[in-house]
Amino acid sequence: MIVYSSISRKEFANLIGQLPAKIPSFSGRTFYYDINLQGDYIHLKRGSNDAEVRIKLKELHEAYCRLERIDTAMIRPYITGRVYSPSCALLVAMKLYHPDGRRTTL
Repeated sequence: MIVYSSISRKEFANLIGQLPAKIPSFSGRTFYYDINLQGDYIHLKRGSNDAEVRIKLKELHEAYCRLERIDTAMIRPYITGRVYSPSCALLVAMKLYHPDGRRTTL
């Protein structure tokens, strides 16, 4: 398996801390807000219904490390729970991937 990552989990977590207060969803139809890191989890709220979403930091970082492109189907094997779209939205908002799913270069 090819590993594409060049940033550590700590650097990855720092990028989450630098996100704006509101980010667009991966589809662009809604947004996420109140994004924060609490221990091993990224917490955020879905703008369409105010539902809280939790994503494991370790899983999202691993997906970033291993995937050259992202979409909700590609990220599914790495992320627990039905939070594939918010996971993709975070990676795009962190400027690690383009909105079309192509990986950026840091």
